Amino acid sequence: MSKPHPKDASQFEIFRLNLSAWAKERLEEDNRAYVQAFTRRLAETGGDFNSVLAETRPMLKGSRSWRKLLTALLDIEQTMDKVRRSVWFIGSTPAPSPSSISDPGAWLIYHVDSWYLHTYGLLERMQKMMTLTCRHVVQPRSRGEPLKAALIADVSKMKGVIKGTRHAVAHGGGTVEALEEQDLWEPYVIIGPDAWLNITSSYYGNMAGRRAKWHDLIERSAVQVIATCEAWFGKLNAEAFKEDGSS
Repeated sequence: MSKPHPKDASQFEIFRLNLSAWAKERLEEDNRAYVQAFTRRLAETGGDFNSVLAETRPMLKGSRSWRKLLTALLDIEQTMDKVRRSVWFIGSTPAPSPSSISDPGAWLIYHVDSWYLHTYGLLERMQKMMTLTCRHVVQPRSRGEPLKAALIADVSKMKGVIKGTRHAVAHGGGTVEALEEQDLWEPYVIIGPDAWLNITSSYYGNMAGRRAKWHDLIERSAVQVIATCEAWFGKLNAEAFKEDGSS
């Protein structure tokens, strides 16, 4: 099944090429008439993709489970991009503006939270990709189940690492936890809301000075997550797309 790939290709890129080739084989097996008609009409129209797409769409009938894998992989690619961009935003500061939207502390907290959500979402999407690949691509199926179990166990471990990172960030002086943990709600209800009119802006001001530290911490965590995803794709490539063509 597997074919030669560029020497500098990542395991993700290799997986995408392998998966695309595998999906094409499934399509040719299930609907060769569509493949032939689409290819022929594309040549006849000089590459008018939209018109050929509309013309041949009625030939697509029945379920095509392989599409779910391609959708899941695209979802992973876009989420990886969000993880990387979040790290970049954490390491940068917003351009000054008259609006409070440019507050450096608020910017930092927002993108730290964004990084966490996208990173945890990436792990969830990897787990889905593993399940779909082991279910539909790995053959025989008896080999897919233990592979899936081992990979999902790895995902769970990585979620624990990310949860630990999140805990360190969230409890570094957060307003929500601090009021309860430092027994400040009691004075609050006695004095009233006026005592904390500036609590959010004060919190953002304190956090702005931690940008470099948090960027270093999160960048290292992001590198670890992306590298681990690469290793997982390497395992999927090795097991799902073997040279013997059995899958």
